[in-house]
Amino acid sequence: ITFNVTGASRMMTVEVRVNKEKLYDFRGDGLIISTPTGSTAYNLSSGGPILYPTMDAFVITPICPHKLSLRPVVVPAESLIEVTVSSKTEEMIVSADGQETIPITNITVLLTKNNNKAKIVKTPGILSYFEILKRKLYWG
Repeated sequence: ITFNVTGASRMMTVEVRVNKEKLYDFRGDGLIISTPTGSTAYNLSSGGPILYPTMDAFVITPICPHKLSLRPVVVPAESLIEVTVSSKTEEMIVSADGQETIPITNITVLLTKNNNKAKIVKTPGILSYFEILKRKLYWG
């Protein structure tokens, strides 16, 4: 899930709470909340960590925060993540997996783990997770 402003060179105000405890309060370009599967995409490009696929966790990554000390945080998947975004002048959007974007105004969103499970079929001859990761990131 990403929260962004639509205007170039503009910032939004972001507040993040995990299990009702304040984690972040910053101005920046936005916020990414990703699963292990999504951790190798926009999250990685924004300085977030790569999560192993079987980890039951989320990574919360600020996008270009206007605070040098702000860093991504990994939280258990059972956490309740509360995101409040606001901007006095800019339009904002939220999107899931870079697909459909939804315009938003000053809003608070609650995110929790979905308990539905997806079954992944592994076929013979498929590369291991680390082989795929090394090829994808050109690690040699």
